[in-house]
Amino acid sequence: MMPLAPRNMNGGELSPKSVMGCPETFIDIPKGHAPNVDRHLEARGTQDGTLRCRVRRTRAKNLLELSIEEGNVFVLSAVRHKKGWTISEQLGGSTSAKDCVAQVLTQDNGFTCVHGATGSELLHVRHSEAQPNSHTSAGINTMFVAMNVDADTPAGVLAAQAERATRERTSGTRDAALAILESRVPKWDAKTGSLVLPYAGRAKLASARNFQLVHRGGAAKQTVLLYGKLEEDDFALDFAHPLSMLQALAIVLTTWDW
Repeated sequence: MMPLAPRNMNGGELSPKSVMGCPETFIDIPKGHAPNVDRHLEARGTQDGTLRCRVRRTRAKNLLELSIEEGNVFVLSAVRHKKGWTISEQLGGSTSAKDCVAQVLTQDNGFTCVHGATGSELLHVRHSEAQPNSHTSAGINTMFVAMNVDADTPAGVLAAQAERATRERTSGTRDAALAILESRVPKWDAKTGSLVLPYAGRAKLASARNFQLVHRGGAAKQTVLLYGKLEEDDFALDFAHPLSMLQALAIVLTTWDW
């Protein structure tokens, strides 16, 4: 018995020869695979250099929107929801579970970013205040970021790494699969009588949210992430290996209340 022939787009029947001529393709999609999340988790390659982005803020909506600077290509948005943030690909933001790429959650010991589909921990951030120079009593906001550079991380591992980083300021991470980033501390400038940090034109306005991250124990001149205020609600966000676009935005979100 010959099976019923499928119909083409015009309503006519396809010949058995046409049906047999169309090979079947099966795609095995791993459980937990989420293309809309995973493509934003791809880290910058070591040879890719720094990617320049812009973050635009809409205070009334508690909204941040991330775009690639070249071509002004929108990529991700983040909306503050309750005590955390929902990151999505929706222009204008979304708090819907179906649009969620990742969440940044406030915890007692800092902030954690979790995968929208699997709930695995992507990075953990801890804030602290430092007095970088004896010339001034003013404190500055600093942060430590713990992240897994190879695979998903069980809950609590990154938080423990970040907590240890705040205590052991001069030591590096022992686990090669984990990266620890820390704030670059500004230096005292006798001419201006203030703390300064060079931004090479990527920060035109003074702001408590201006910050840079470097590798713990790495090259002091190698900036992993730079966030600088360009206009009232417009910020530069530049990042390099081992960060992904999603992780870079998640780190920025933790500074909303600075």
